[in-house]
Amino acid sequence: MFDQFVTPRRAPLQVTFRGKSFTIAPDAVGYRADVDGAIMRAFQVFPVPGTTEDVPVTQTIRRAKLRNVLTWRATQFEVNGKDALVVMRGMQPIIRRAVLGSEINVRWRWWSPRW
Repeated sequence: MFDQFVTPRRAPLQVTFRGKSFTIAPDAVGYRADVDGAIMRAFQVFPVPGTTEDVPVTQTIRRAKLRNVLTWRATQFEVNGKDALVVMRGMQPIIRRAVLGSEINVRWRWWSPRW
């Protein structure tokens, strides 16, 4: 049961933004699977030996930890915008073009509340 349901979800999560990638370890953001609880519920639902019963495994993740990790990693991908600028050097105008910035909104709920 552990190998089938929990182990694949404990593998590092690959996140890619604008061609750059990083990984997030689910254990580092508080991923937990209540395997013991699922086994106990299975015995309560159908306690006859030799039979099978599908019982969901309760899985949780600490959203605050996930948000903190994403916020920390997002700063590595953000670009500060710059306004256009015109400076006069003598009688020669020097123009610096504007640079568009990007900011990652980690508070947006793009993840599912349950796995």
